Amino acid sequence: MQKSKPPTVGCAMISVLMRLSQWYYDLQDAIASLQQFPYRCSVAPEAAIISREIRQLWVGKRRTYRILFVVEGDSIAILHVRHSRQAPLGTEPPE
Repeated sequence: MQKSKPPTVGCAMISVLMRLSQWYYDLQDAIASLQQFPYRCSVAPEAAIISREIRQLWVGKRRTYRILFVVEGDSIAILHVRHSRQAPLGTEPPE
């Protein structure tokens, strides 16, 4: 009877996992930075739709993601993380 080999992870998969890890840590760092100066971020287009001040923080080398958040007293509430290719919330066609 042959013993089965454990699954191997190729170099390409390791590279992908490392990029994902770096993206996650960059995202966490960006969110943590909001505690210092949340009002440095611009008001998001979604704010006009729901009549509430929603701010956006762009993340990534090419502004790839938007973190949508609100400031509530001394707290920051993250509402959504959206890819830059996605339309603003509320402007998407219904499914």
